[in-house]
Amino acid sequence: MLVVAPASLVDQWRAELIRKFNLDAWMDESVRVLASDDLRELKKSIAEAGMLVIDEAHHLSTDKDENGVSLFGLVSQYAPSVAAMLLLSATPALTDTQGFLKMLHLLDPVAFPLDDLDGFRRRIESRQLIAELVARLIPENALVMEDDLDRLVVAFKDDALLQSRVERLRPIVQQLPEEDDEEFVDALEAVRLHIAETYKLHRRILRNRRRSFPWATPKRSGLRRVAYACDLQRQRHVAIEELRLMLVNEAVNDSLDRFVLQHAIQPTREDSLEQVLRSQPGAMLEHLVQASRVDALSKQSRERETRLKALSNEILSQLQAVQVQVTVFCDRPQIADEVFESLQALLRNQVVRHRVRHRDEFDDLDPDRGRLESDDWRRFMREPEGCRVLVCDQTAEEGLNLHGGRKVVIHFDFPASPNRVEQRMGRFDRFGSGNAIESVAIVCSDDPDEMAWVDCLERGFEVFAQSVASLQYLVDEVMQSLPQQWMGLGTTAFVELEDALAGPDGRMSRERRRIDQQDTLDSLGAKSDDSYEELEAVDHDWGPWGRAFRELAEKTLLLGRVTLPWKGTLPSGEEVFRTRYSNGGAAPTLFPLSVFVTDFVGTLDTEAPGASSRNLLSYPYSLRRNTALSKDGQAKRVRPLRFGDPLVEALLSFCQTDDRGRVFAVWRHWPDYCAVDACGNDLFFRFDFLVEADLGEGDPTRGAAGITSDRALRRRVDGCFAPQFVTAWIGVDRRAVAQPPDHLTTAYRPKPAFTETGQDFNLNSGRWQQLSTREDVPWLQDWERVCQQASEDALAHVRDLGTVQDQIARATRLLNEQLQTRVAYLQNRIARLSSFARQAEEAELIAELDRHERLMIAVTRPRFHLDVVGAVFVSPHSFETE
Repeated sequence: MLVVAPASLVDQWRAELIRKFNLDAWMDESVRVLASDDLRELKKSIAEAGMLVIDEAHHLSTDKDENGVSLFGLVSQYAPSVAAMLLLSATPALTDTQGFLKMLHLLDPVAFPLDDLDGFRRRIESRQLIAELVARLIPENALVMEDDLDRLVVAFKDDALLQSRVERLRPIVQQLPEEDDEEFVDALEAVRLHIAETYKLHRRILRNRRRSFPWATPKRSGLRRVAYACDLQRQRHVAIEELRLMLVNEAVNDSLDRFVLQHAIQPTREDSLEQVLRSQPGAMLEHLVQASRVDALSKQSRERETRLKALSNEILSQLQAVQVQVTVFCDRPQIADEVFESLQALLRNQVVRHRVRHRDEFDDLDPDRGRLESDDWRRFMREPEGCRVLVCDQTAEEGLNLHGGRKVVIHFDFPASPNRVEQRMGRFDRFGSGNAIESVAIVCSDDPDEMAWVDCLERGFEVFAQSVASLQYLVDEVMQSLPQQWMGLGTTAFVELEDALAGPDGRMSRERRRIDQQDTLDSLGAKSDDSYEELEAVDHDWGPWGRAFRELAEKTLLLGRVTLPWKGTLPSGEEVFRTRYSNGGAAPTLFPLSVFVTDFVGTLDTEAPGASSRNLLSYPYSLRRNTALSKDGQAKRVRPLRFGDPLVEALLSFCQTDDRGRVFAVWRHWPDYCAVDACGNDLFFRFDFLVEADLGEGDPTRGAAGITSDRALRRRVDGCFAPQFVTAWIGVDRRAVAQPPDHLTTAYRPKPAFTETGQDFNLNSGRWQQLSTREDVPWLQDWERVCQQASEDALAHVRDLGTVQDQIARATRLLNEQLQTRVAYLQNRIARLSSFARQAEEAELIAELDRHERLMIAVTRPRFHLDVVGAVFVSPHSFETE
């Protein structure tokens, strides 16, 4: 797997893959994380990638190296040979149409050719009308649906396939059908599916919006201003205003407009206006003199001292509250350094500075690895009680996870970019728990431009109340024109921008509605699925899973356990532990050391305290996922014990290859038992079946290509027909025991607590030999026939179980729904293609129908694999007294 991310996020990706997915053993081998601007290294790795993950994928078309080679060009070259590709972006691309088309082209070059940008734009522009129409195409609107069908026909007269499906639906609608009329529902669904597969931007887009999961992230509680007065800053504002008026009628370029605007809204800037003006063609002397005056006022230390004093007082006030931590953001590194030095003199080791340094600053580090974060700042997250203030510059605006607990964000100054302010806020309201995020702005009340800019950020962009990450391109578009507007209007430009953005009819709200309409259309055809909720419920119910693991690993296979100390309180039944090959001198484990070392090598932690060749210890595990994901759990590299983990997979592999325990026989002595059979004893059989869809993977004639196809189909069919275990008890009368009594289900009793309660006897080979000579056990005279009959009876019973039949019906319904969507998708593609491309898609449609037929056979005729079988003799007599 190759992960491509911006350079600032490479370390974060590596840390997350190691900490949350335990991939440290595979890092830089089968799992690689590379910077998106390192095209030379990417070219070496991408050819061998089985899966390609690109983070911040909306930058694909803009990232280029010194030779002008783009990341998009490199990825598009190798995309056809990459088996799986995942493009990640938190930025909707409605405004960047060309960039969005490039991303979709990587996923599906046939449906989204790069030379059809105009056609792609038309598809996007028609989406609002489509969303309105589709919202009305529901069975409840049958009586008024014909007018909407007319609108569809007129709006999409070039879509022949849609026209034919509308004309199929129209006569049914004219008959005023019932809402549940099967023919009506099928025809209506065909129209909706066509629209979903043709006019949603892509069927492979998976969207998650913050508003869809309001419980998942902390809220933003707005902005509070800490204002201070400063006459020097008032003078600086007046000087900048006079310079603006001098330049307003001059033919200055956009970069100069932007540079002057940045000085107007950032009192902390010290870079020289005069030098920039001097580099402009035809710079006038009076302009240079005025710019020099602004530079002189910007360098006055008294203004900075006043601002720092306001910051220090605010921080001291915040730290009076228990458990509050403060993060101070500054626009540039030199300002952050100055702030850090000032606060360090006041707070000493309670304050840390976030820094990112290049690896070439370290003689003993690999220069090819890019940037390295200094670890000092991590005290802020590890020691919240002792380290309470973190000072950051622009380098901390991407990639950091600072969420959790009670955090206050103080903006010492603001950049001339709302998107950067959003990036700052995004460090805190990430997925997870935490209090609402409070923002504080240090502002000068004598600077109208700074005050108006902060008002615009708060009330226009609303960045302190809610995320604007999904509006990035709108924000960029607005900010593109702001410098020129400010040069013409001054402070009034901020007021007018705020008015244009704010309110229910403002540009921000309108853009959010456009995104919502896009999401609604893209969700068409997606069936409601409770699979995630079911999986989550199983994951949260870790108690039974833990008991089953302990029963197998420790009580059956006789592995040892080492319980680890834990800071804090864990729920009842939960503990952090290591599995040990030795069980402390008791009976030996059920497999030799050589088998353990070979099969369980991926679970062994050679760096564990006390680990040695005679004391083999696993990595630390927890049953509860939240324990592993907690700060202490991640620090100790605790792994959640789940399927897919090397320890569980090794146990599963061992049990599948070792047949001990798959067949058993037991004599159960119950003194008060009343036997049904005339011999005075009763015989019951227990059959444990694994029921799963039967794809016939064992066919040796299928070859390597068939095996690969089988794996893909197995994943697909298991999503519809999940494997399940079913137990059947067959009694002496050859009937299934619907509710097995206690004398069958009670746990094995090797020794009776009281003689009158009876005892269980494992029928080993010696006891079985004795049993075969007894007259009160007549079944052994024709044992093979008895077992065969019982097996047939059990299989017939399991086939007819309601749970199995319900699962078959559910899987059949899901497969038919998938086929309907898939066929609509392929038919739409075929309608847009010609020549060889069309023939290829037609062949894919035929192959899909063949796959569907095979999947339907697999679920309607499932495989019943006999996993465990046992014979249980129940008697009022003890085995040893007979």
